[in-house]
Amino acid sequence: RSKSEDGRSDAMMMLTIDRKHKKIKMISFLRDMYIKMPGKHYGTKLNTTYSVGGVELLKQALQVNLGITVDKYIIIDFNAFKTVVNKIGKLNGKGGIKITVTAAEARYMCSHEKYGLFPRFSKGKGTYYMNGAEALNYARIRKIDSDFGRTKRQRKVLTEIMTELKDVSKVDLLSIAYSCLEYVTTDFSKGELVGLVTEAAEIANYETKQISIPIKGSYSVQKMSNGN
Repeated sequence: RSKSEDGRSDAMMMLTIDRKHKKIKMISFLRDMYIKMPGKHYGTKLNTTYSVGGVELLKQALQVNLGITVDKYIIIDFNAFKTVVNKIGKLNGKGGIKITVTAAEARYMCSHEKYGLFPRFSKGKGTYYMNGAEALNYARIRKIDSDFGRTKRQRKVLTEIMTELKDVSKVDLLSIAYSCLEYVTTDFSKGELVGLVTEAAEIANYETKQISIPIKGSYSVQKMSNGN
């Protein structure tokens, strides 16, 4: 998020990289998933844990409620996201990443002012090369369906970024990474980050499986007393 907005995490995703079998798992955690607050006797939304206790409390929440241990983390704000997409757009000469939108998504892109208006989407459904601001707006759409639709769009954007990275040189990959460092918080060392970046093109070719948690059939929809 930008510093002007509250501290609730806008998107929570986990990537597991299996180098032996050349596979990636891309897992989205829904923001409104109701969980037990670690160390407390009450529950809350998953993304509230980040605003209350930062990444460490979020990691504890995933461990306590889902049995998931997070090895390393990267916190990326909106500026970093837009920078990556815009840099890719300059490299591919098409201004951004390729995203196919539905009619409802196109209407939202050109009619809702919360995150910016993009009039060219008035042309309707179809395939567009989105710049950083457009891709960010697309990834944050929620009103037209649900948080499941929202996380699906986020994974779609990340998948397209990875697709574009397949053909990017190591020099350009490092350039993209260094241009984003001021917008990134992580417990990776500089050496670990450089290692990840230099093998990004290879990893981008791995088979990818996408998962959303909670999974279908494992949850119920309830309205909480505070209106959430």
